[in-house]
Amino acid sequence: MAVFNLYDLAILGPGALLTAFMSVRFSLGTQSLVGLTSYVPTLQQSKVSKNSTSETADKSSLLMVPLNHATVLQLPEYSSLESLVYSTLLMVVVAILYIVSSYFGWTTYGTVSLLLSSSVFLLALVSLMVVSFLSPLTSAEDKVYSIVYSSVGFIGSIAYFAMEPKDIFMWSPEGAADAAASLLKSAVQRALQTSNVMQADGGGSFLENIEAPLSLLGIIFALLAAFITAVMHGSALRFARAFHSHLSPPAWAEQYMKRFPMDSARLRLQIILPVALLPFYMNMPMREIFAVSDDACILIQSAALLLTGLLFILNSRILVARYLETAFIAWYTVKHGQHKTKVEKTAAYTILKAKADIVRGTSCKTAIQAIAPGVLYLSCGILSLGAYLYNYTKGDTMSEFTLGFVENSVGFVISYVGVLWFIVCGFSLWLFRTGTLVY
Repeated sequence: MAVFNLYDLAILGPGALLTAFMSVRFSLGTQSLVGLTSYVPTLQQSKVSKNSTSETADKSSLLMVPLNHATVLQLPEYSSLESLVYSTLLMVVVAILYIVSSYFGWTTYGTVSLLLSSSVFLLALVSLMVVSFLSPLTSAEDKVYSIVYSSVGFIGSIAYFAMEPKDIFMWSPEGAADAAASLLKSAVQRALQTSNVMQADGGGSFLENIEAPLSLLGIIFALLAAFITAVMHGSALRFARAFHSHLSPPAWAEQYMKRFPMDSARLRLQIILPVALLPFYMNMPMREIFAVSDDACILIQSAALLLTGLLFILNSRILVARYLETAFIAWYTVKHGQHKTKVEKTAAYTILKAKADIVRGTSCKTAIQAIAPGVLYLSCGILSLGAYLYNYTKGDTMSEFTLGFVENSVGFVISYVGVLWFIVCGFSLWLFRTGTLVY
């Protein structure tokens, strides 16, 4: 049985066209930024002699300029943001078309959807790496912290696997190794049957020796944990800063910065929801207490992942808005700060203008850091659901092994990301509240 068929390829074409139309018609790549307020401090010029002028901080002002489409299109990293948004939308559209085709009984295997969701998952991680670890605006100190944190993640994962805990989570490196080995055997066997080599080999007995070493899968999982830690701790720190600014703005800012109760509730939910997904991947609550079937468990997990990803993406505008407000807070602090002379105050304003330019110029970077974790959850949810439908549609050994490998891998990623997100956000919020970190 072929991996692709006509319906699979037919879904991809209309999906790509529909995605391109929606992306252009609604400018989806700019929606997380357009309409937000950008703050531009200005210094008025005053005459110091008949033939010369100088900038003075005594009559400073702050321009509040809404970001429009033209401005956003010229921002650095916009191409990366647009690629991430377009790929995510394409993944969602193709997944919906695949589910609709399965509902009407068309013979689709969903392999295109599986490949797309896997690719978008990697794209989300790579996008985070480009705008955080590889960005020239990221300080050497932050990069060192990333390496240290990723090392801790790697060592922690290896230590967890070495303890060999049994029956805690539904996923395990052992399950991924067994599924990978079985999947490889099935693929080789199918290739040999197609080329009529099985008869010459006497039944293909050598396939029994194909194995995926458990230690190799454990190392791969640990390396993936280290990579996720390196690229996602910046997003978690950015979220913690925005969350603290949203809930605890400066006393003078209450009349200038609007805060809505629903936004606060959504941000609180964003901290809790990733770690709240852990019970969905644990044996005791799902199988022993509620006795949920395997099929229902996969559907519940997929729905929870999709809702979590959607929440992250919807909250991205709030996070970018709080980031842009840091220029306003800095301007007010400088304007009402204690400076001995006008020269010192004017110098402080010169630095402030440069900082405001950096804040505005890195707003796309902030949007990517806010959206990419949500894309990661969306891709994992669609990947899990696609693997389930793939197995349900084909019903052969290869699809069963694919489902097993996907479930073990997605389970590990979601469990690790949930713990990482909760720890980094919680610790960073404590640092902000104690004054160790500032806006």
